[in-house]
Order: sequence, then C-alpha cells, then structure tokens
Amino acid sequence: MPTDNAVVSALEGLPQVAEKNNVPVISADGESVKRGATATYGINYEKLGEQTAAMAVKILKGEAEPATLPVETISEVDLYLNEKAAKKVGVEFTDEMKKEAVEVY
Repeated sequence: MPTDNAVVSALEGLPQVAEKNNVPVISADGESVKRGATATYGINYEKLGEQTAAMAVKILKGEAEPATLPVETISEVDLYLNEKAAKKVGVEFTDEMKKEAVEVY
C-alpha cells in the first residue's frame, strides 16, 4: 500500500477487504500499521526529515547546489508490526521480528 493520500485517508476500509480474502496489507509507513495494516519495513518520517535536513544544510552552507545535488532515497527503514491485523489474515510474526520491530501493535 503506497503512502498516497487517497489510499491512506480510506485506510480503515482496506484491511476489511483484505481480511475477507485472507491477504495481509503491507504498507509503506508505520502509522498505517498502527491504523490497521499488517506490517511494513517502512518510512520513519522523523528519520526522513533528518536526512532531508542534512541535504538542506549542504545547500545553505554552499557545499552543494540544488540542481546538482544527487537524488537520495531513504537510507533507513523501520519494521512495524500489527499482531491483531496479522492474526486476522493468518500471519504469525517470529520472536526475532518482534524484537527487531520499532513498534508492535
């Protein structure tokens, strides 16, 4: 599931459809897991902001020009798990996954 505003705004309906078809919902961000998606290795918006700020600092210090600054992708993702949602579609998380997760709902 992408972080598209239309999809995220109607998120609560998606797991209901997925449950009827026994399909887990894998989202792109942790907040969606909190709201009902099954799991994600996804975006941590705080870390993304820090990475973006580091790029801005390079520009402000004159170390880089916006036009020539390389495009970056998120360098770190976090694991978020929703045990209640997983159980509804027959998914079980290992203890190792639970230990690695930033949040387990």
